[in-house]
Amino acid sequence: MPFFRYFAVALLIAAVVLLTGALNSHPRGPASVPANPEVNAPAAKLLDDAVARLDPGSVSWLETKIWQKGRLDRFKFESEGRYLLGPGRRVRLELTTRHGRAAATALTVSDGKMVWQGHRNGDGPWTDVMLTPVTEIASFPGREAGPSPESNEFLRGPSLGGVVALLHAMRTRVNWSRKETVRRDGRASIKLTGSVSTEIAANQPWPEGQPRQCRLYLDVATLWPQRVEWWGPDSPRSGDVLLQQLEFRDPVLNQPLSPERADREFAFPATLK
Repeated sequence: MPFFRYFAVALLIAAVVLLTGALNSHPRGPASVPANPEVNAPAAKLLDDAVARLDPGSVSWLETKIWQKGRLDRFKFESEGRYLLGPGRRVRLELTTRHGRAAATALTVSDGKMVWQGHRNGDGPWTDVMLTPVTEIASFPGREAGPSPESNEFLRGPSLGGVVALLHAMRTRVNWSRKETVRRDGRASIKLTGSVSTEIAANQPWPEGQPRQCRLYLDVATLWPQRVEWWGPDSPRSGDVLLQQLEFRDPVLNQPLSPERADREFAFPATLK
């Protein structure tokens, strides 16, 4: 089932750091010019505030549902899962992608000492399981991302940093140019709009399927990142269209788990240990 094998691997990377490839990959050409030198100070300050509210010193427990829809290469996908963060570098990121009656799940778990990563098709056995010491991963919340001695690409991005790492990357790598209050799902939200890249190739079209605009929706009261959208060209449709969308739903902050549930959540399935 190569389709789901592909997604089980890809979604593990793409879930909370969908922007990583978009922000690190800039179109190349014979010359380049600034795409958007103007930065909206109120928008940037608001994102700073959103990051501060999720600082590890203030938030030690975090749980949120994840919903994602978009396309990876030629595959369209929709996935659901959850992200759980606990003190002591404990993390659980679990995503399931469904297609018809079939399903594939990708799972990353850290117990604070070791990180397990694996995937499975449907209710089948976990496969391609990898085990890495936490000390070799530079992408936990509150820790600056840096070179990893691991050759595995899973461990090079901020995939274990979750929502915090996403906001940090968006603050530093997106040029925010607009801030407005909008109605979304019957509620008021703060919408920030910015350009993904600081450079565009001169006299060359933007690559198909490559995001060039980001839209971030924040809760008015808490500044929780409710939704992220990535817009870009995708022929034969004209103009920029919605390429990827990501939502963090039903967040629960600073509500400790019971010791029994914490032991269960921050452990990979026992059959693979």
